[in-house]
Amino acid sequence: MFSQFVSSIRPMVSPDAAPASRRQHLRRHDEAVKVVLAGRSLAVRDWSEEGLRFDAPHDDNSAGIYFDAHPLPSMKAGDVVTIMMTFQVMGEAIRVPADIRILRRDGRGIVGRFVALSGAAHRQFLRAKDLLNAEAFLVSQQPAAFNA
Repeated sequence: MFSQFVSSIRPMVSPDAAPASRRQHLRRHDEAVKVVLAGRSLAVRDWSEEGLRFDAPHDDNSAGIYFDAHPLPSMKAGDVVTIMMTFQVMGEAIRVPADIRILRRDGRGIVGRFVALSGAAHRQFLRAKDLLNAEAFLVSQQPAAFNA
């Protein structure tokens, strides 16, 4: 009886079940993360080790005449764009250069997946992630956090 029950739910809870619908990495929501794109700093809504979602830049120039040294790329689905992720953590700014492939652009922002991080960029990315975790832990240990 129990084995029949287990075999009936195994497809639902198995690590091999529906791998395309499972996230590989948790999304994070940190205020300390920004994206710099063509010289503009944009807020990051959420990010993980696979990609990120950030605010879409507003291009108010309807005439198409740019005086900027670096005009914004079009950022259509499928485009590859170079960005600089900036993590402001523990009084330090950690910069991680990355190429992202734009997956979609909608009213909520731009979603991109990292194409490939270099070894040094990946180490900086993991270092920033570890420092953000350490900072969150330190904040959680403050007496004010227990009185909230």
